Amino acid sequence: MAAIVIREDVKGLFNKAMKKFSSSSGLVYSMNRGLFLKKLSDEIFSKTGVRISQNYLQKKLVSELLSDFHSRFFHCDRHYLNGLYGYVVDDPDAEYENEFRIEKSETDFYSEGIKKVSGIMSSIDNLRGIDLPKFPIENANYPSTPSLPFYYKDFKQIWIKDESYNITGTVKDRWAWGIIEYYKDALIKFKKSSGSEKEIPRLCMMSSGSGAIALQYLLRKYGLPSLKVLLDRKSGLHRGNEENTPIPQALKTLGAKIDFHDLRGKQLKVEEVKKYLRAGADDIEISLLNENEELNKRRFGFYDWLSFEILNQNPDYCIIPFGSGLLFQNVLEITKRIVTGNGTERRFFGDINKLKDCTFLGATPAKGEMSIMDKLIAYYPPQFNINDYRGKFCNSNTAIIEVPDEEVKQALVVLGSNKHIRSEHKLVGEASGLVGLALFFKMESDFQKDARIVIVNTGKLKTDKYL
Repeated sequence: MAAIVIREDVKGLFNKAMKKFSSSSGLVYSMNRGLFLKKLSDEIFSKTGVRISQNYLQKKLVSELLSDFHSRFFHCDRHYLNGLYGYVVDDPDAEYENEFRIEKSETDFYSEGIKKVSGIMSSIDNLRGIDLPKFPIENANYPSTPSLPFYYKDFKQIWIKDESYNITGTVKDRWAWGIIEYYKDALIKFKKSSGSEKEIPRLCMMSSGSGAIALQYLLRKYGLPSLKVLLDRKSGLHRGNEENTPIPQALKTLGAKIDFHDLRGKQLKVEEVKKYLRAGADDIEISLLNENEELNKRRFGFYDWLSFEILNQNPDYCIIPFGSGLLFQNVLEITKRIVTGNGTERRFFGDINKLKDCTFLGATPAKGEMSIMDKLIAYYPPQFNINDYRGKFCNSNTAIIEVPDEEVKQALVVLGSNKHIRSEHKLVGEASGLVGLALFFKMESDFQKDARIVIVNTGKLKTDKYL
């Protein structure tokens, strides 16, 4: 009878069986594969009474199991699993299920992940009337990331809000947890309406890398369905052989399904994104917020705690990298909420009058160029009108300012060459994350030396961790 099991469990068990047989027989798989598998089949049968044919070992376990590591699940005959397990543990009566998990459907595996996420959220929700941070996951605290003093010339109060401390290295880890919360609710709703027979919906999205890696990390952590990601064919992610570029390779290693398309041409719609990713009808596209009503309602919750961590520092100026604009808009929306609430927002303990006069600057790549700020590429950003905020809830000089690549490169040179410019903790970042610092250098003559300036470093993606 066929069973659904975790691929890595069977893979590890089969490798143990091969090593055990090689040690006892003196045969080496790489020297004569056919003979090795034939003799292994005979050995398993003699020890357990289970005949796993040479053909099955080759086509199912070697070709499918060992070569395809992207799928989390593996379908295998329960009788064969018991034979393999019994051979490894030297017990012909042992059953695979004694140590490893077997289910009838993939949905049953995912239910455990949903319960884990629900448990984390319920532990927070049960404390009614108390505003508690939700990040970092399973160890939430405030502030979640540090603000580091930054020493430069005669400026007295420059602080770097450093998001490189997050688990995958960028601010997108916060966004990813918000998506997991949304996905958990969507899966519970789907399961109630469809039962366990229908294939569970997966998340799919367009990405330049950071968001997809942060989200896939969590999906894998909680045993939820793998993400489907559409990457830009014309970006630096695709150089003829995407297998050798860090972001696609990291995504694949984490278990995501990826594909490529020209994302800078015609604006894609949800159904087109799903088509290029060969997604199912029930799969959920999450990058086009304007076409997902429920997710769009939640967008100001993705970075709400980060916004308070920034605003509670009482900045005169706040400089934020601007790609999709979601982080920038979150900060402005929280500012609006604080100002209009007139002191009723319990998470804000700064000076409202000072906040009303704060100038927010979004640092964005110059339009039309293939930028080194590749994580700030926004293919279809959500609708945003800065005039809804500036002069009403913050300083009228609030603006989004383009920063050419050359100025970012110069800033990185300055940052790396002057021993007095680095903070005592040393900044970790890349062009996309440190563009705010480049904008500060560009405009430094416009800032008062005693102004309190908060510059957000959105971090540097830790692709090396997954390669």
